[in-house]
Amino acid sequence: MRFLLGTLIAATLFTGCDFKFDSLEATKEVKAVKAEMAFLNNLQEPQTATVYSLDPAQKGEGATDFHGFKVLGEIKLNPEDVTEAALEFKDAAESFKDGLALPGCFNPRYGIRVTKGGKTYDYALSYECNHLRGYDGGKVYDFDAAGNPRVLKDLFTNANIPQSTPPATTPTPTSSVTEAK
Repeated sequence: MRFLLGTLIAATLFTGCDFKFDSLEATKEVKAVKAEMAFLNNLQEPQTATVYSLDPAQKGEGATDFHGFKVLGEIKLNPEDVTEAALEFKDAAESFKDGLALPGCFNPRYGIRVTKGGKTYDYALSYECNHLRGYDGGKVYDFDAAGNPRVLKDLFTNANIPQSTPPATTPTPTSSVTEAK
């Protein structure tokens, strides 16, 4: 134990500022991850929610726009359906497995706007690219995502709202929409 403690003290003295810099960088990374997780938790038990069917191939303007993507239709959810729909987006980010995301690819076909604690939060989900993007005012949060769009597809199908169809081939990382970090 003394040897381990002595080694740690010696390493700290020899590395000097580098240790403080590394420590500072690690602290910043931890804070960033905590902020991302807190933002993702806004999808847990929101008060209201509206889900959007999006077409990532078309730009939207004004009322037909959801963060630059054309809105094909929307559903204002009943209070009993709000949490279930919001958790589809949260589960997509939490069920991600490394190696699935396509860098530079973001083709969201589903969006959700939730309110919680008097604030509004938006999320756009691209199952095709394994990517979830969250919007909080001027801040943008990016998450790797996975899962199955079945629940959201069924929701729009049952409401007779059109949906865009993903291409038959896997998208390439050179998508027309680039990721914002």
